[in-house]
Amino acid sequence: MDHRQFDAAVRALRQRGGATRRHGILAALAIISGGGAGVSLARGRNGGHPGSEGPCKGLKRPDNICKRDRDCCTEVCNLDAGRANDDGLGRCRCKRAGESCTADRNCCQRGARPLACVSGVCGSPTPARRCDPANCADGCCRGSRCVPFAGQNDGLCGMLGMTCAACNAGSRCINGSCFAPTPTPPPTPPPPPSCGAGNCAAGCCNGSTCVPYASQDATTCGTNGAACVACQTGDPICNNDGTCQ
Repeated sequence: MDHRQFDAAVRALRQRGGATRRHGILAALAIISGGGAGVSLARGRNGGHPGSEGPCKGLKRPDNICKRDRDCCTEVCNLDAGRANDDGLGRCRCKRAGESCTADRNCCQRGARPLACVSGVCGSPTPARRCDPANCADGCCRGSRCVPFAGQNDGLCGMLGMTCAACNAGSRCINGSCFAPTPTPPPTPPPPPSCGAGNCAAGCCNGSTCVPYASQDATTCGTNGAACVACQTGDPICNNDGTCQ
């Protein structure tokens, strides 16, 4: 070490009076070894995927140093680490499987199987539920939700795990199938009025048909709504008043 390197090391220690002693020594060693003042002590952000220790980069403080949870991308500041390092400052960390959490960001995300906050505990994320024929045979799928027959209506109908759809206008959804309305049969005509004295006083009744005097003959004769008869006596003649001569 020549005198210029020694002087630079001393200046570095003085300039870092507000930082930790460890950082000042590291800076001085970097200068002495030829690394120059451009040596960075910060670790960078790690792509937003926190590991088990030191997950947050790009902070104002180097080496994931923190004073409170909000200083960390994981919102977890481990103050015990500060006591271990005798600097009073914590270190950002993430939580491992089985540790309590309030959000996914608290849990470690590094690796092929990132953790998620499930019911307040870091663990494997719950796989998204799928709706398909295997688990929705008696219903239709609306996104990932199975809509059973009992929950369907004319605007949401289907079966065998197919996508729910609306029935055509006027159709009804019954057990997952749309049915067109049954056509209304024409009304049954009323029965013909019965024949009797009330509606056939000037004639006789041939079944339910009134035969008036003008239409009577020797084989169909009668009056006052009585049943028509055939005249049998002498020369059979039906008079104009419905009586046999």
